[in-house]
Amino acid sequence: MLVDIEKFIYNDKIYSKCNAADKEMIDTCLHGVRQQIETFKDAYRQAQEEIALLKRENKALSDDNEMKCELNEELNKALDKTCEELETFDMTFNNADFDEVKNKEQWKEWSLHNEKI
Repeated sequence: MLVDIEKFIYNDKIYSKCNAADKEMIDTCLHGVRQQIETFKDAYRQAQEEIALLKRENKALSDDNEMKCELNEELNKALDKTCEELETFDMTFNNADFDEVKNKEQWKEWSLHNEKI
C-alpha cells in the first residue's frame, strides 16, 4: 500500500509541482511511515517467534502433564493392589478379632492419611 502511495506522489507529477519545503515534508513523512512499518514488521516477527516458543512450551508441559497422569494412574492401581493384599493378609492373621480387620478401602485411606503426615 505504501508503494502505491509513493507511486502516486512521485510518478503522477504531484511531487514535481511541489516547492522545496513541501517536498522535504513529503519525504520526511514517507520516511517516517517506512520506519514505522519496519518497526511494526519487526514487532510482528518477534510476536510470531514468541507465539511459536509458547506453543512449544505448552506442548512440552502438556506432554509432561500427560506422563504424570499416566504415572499417577499406575501408582493408584499399585496402591489398590497392595491394599487388596493387606486386606487378605489382615483377614488371615486377625480372623479372631474382626474389629481390627481393615478392608481394602480402609487400608487405602489409612495409607493416604499416613503419607500426608
